[in-house]
Amino acid sequence: MASFDKRWFKHYPVARIEVPQITIGSAVTTEVTDTINANIRVKQIVVKANNTTNTITFTVELRDDDGAVLWSQAAIPENAKTVYQYHTLSDTDLPLNILLQGTITVGVTPSGAPGESTGLVDVKLYGD
Repeated sequence: MASFDKRWFKHYPVARIEVPQITIGSAVTTEVTDTINANIRVKQIVVKANNTTNTITFTVELRDDDGAVLWSQAAIPENAKTVYQYHTLSDTDLPLNILLQGTITVGVTPSGAPGESTGLVDVKLYGD
């Protein structure tokens, strides 16, 4: 029986950055942002959104300190945890490989007002 070589993790550590939870007020329909300081090559992005009173979706963007959009994903469902490991370029799915360095703005835009329950969105970045 083959054994698993644990030394692999010493050479390829996994980094995780958790963005502070983004709260979208009950009547808000515009982007809400927060910033993080990062030095990571992102390989996976996990977005978790709560169940809102109104059925809405979210758009999440990562922007550098010059405002350039480094990653954007629309139609992220509420009441779900969604994992992104690929991005589509010219109808081809490519593995995520996003370099983040310095101050990064994380923006979340709801497709409509969340309603009585506010929108809560968690974003986690995984990479090396």
